[in-house]
Amino acid sequence: MSSRKRRIRDTTGEWVDLKVFEGKTIEYTSRCNQEKKPKIMNVCRNSYDPFKLVPCLSFTDEKKAPFKVELNNIALIVMDVHAHISKTEVIGMLGGIYDENNAKLEIVMAVPCRSMSTGMQCEMDPVSQTHASDEIYSKCLKVVGWYHSHPTFSPNPSIRDIETQIKFQEWFSKLGGGQFVGIIVSPYNRLNTGNESEVRCLTISQDICPQLNCNIPYQFDYQVIYSIWDDDLVNRFQVLAEQYSTYNNQVTLSGLYKQSTGISCLQKMLESIKQYISNTEKKEEILNMTFNIFHEKTM
Repeated sequence: MSSRKRRIRDTTGEWVDLKVFEGKTIEYTSRCNQEKKPKIMNVCRNSYDPFKLVPCLSFTDEKKAPFKVELNNIALIVMDVHAHISKTEVIGMLGGIYDENNAKLEIVMAVPCRSMSTGMQCEMDPVSQTHASDEIYSKCLKVVGWYHSHPTFSPNPSIRDIETQIKFQEWFSKLGGGQFVGIIVSPYNRLNTGNESEVRCLTISQDICPQLNCNIPYQFDYQVIYSIWDDDLVNRFQVLAEQYSTYNNQVTLSGLYKQSTGISCLQKMLESIKQYISNTEKKEEILNMTFNIFHEKTM
């Protein structure tokens, strides 16, 4: 199945395929389409800190969520595992569908991408992003968001994350798909007392926080939807394990996670993804299989 091609005018007035915009490279240094700028406050460069983390607010009765979010457990597992195996930030695309009648965004799949990471920031490799988008389209889904990791700190967005997110919200809104979310996964936050990763699904409002000189991020209270474990996930794990086996900044999964816990990083990863495996499935069999895949390639 393939969707009917649509065309829109770009800023120069030329007709272009909308897929050009849907495949727009996710990078912190990209410029926003100038035809209609999102509402971003100009700040003094002397006080500008792109890495400053901004706490997310929760939606309220007065400030209602624009739509509901459902997150597939398989997508959560992929993001969580991807985040666990790299000391630097990882990045990927999210595929899903939007139910207009119920104002509900269903995030069905997460597709890991190669990143050009410096440790302080990461940008998505444009070729990898194109392949990820094509994979999402091949499943008759739409690109509905992106994810990245904060390896050792909280899953609150940075100023630069906020700028990137709001630009993409603006681009996809012009294409008739304003439901574009960001997800941040924090696997090794030093302040997290549990073994489960912290996951935050967010959107950026047009409201401005004058104290922080930025747009205000809001977090969704998402619902996890459980689906059946399949071979696609096994293949995804095998590819990730192979790719990161020679990565300079790979996490030594056999290493100790915390002195206080006495468990390895690999055991910690398994504890984290366990929460997303349905009780109706063979948890131990699935966890043993995951352990074997990453133990063989990354230990």
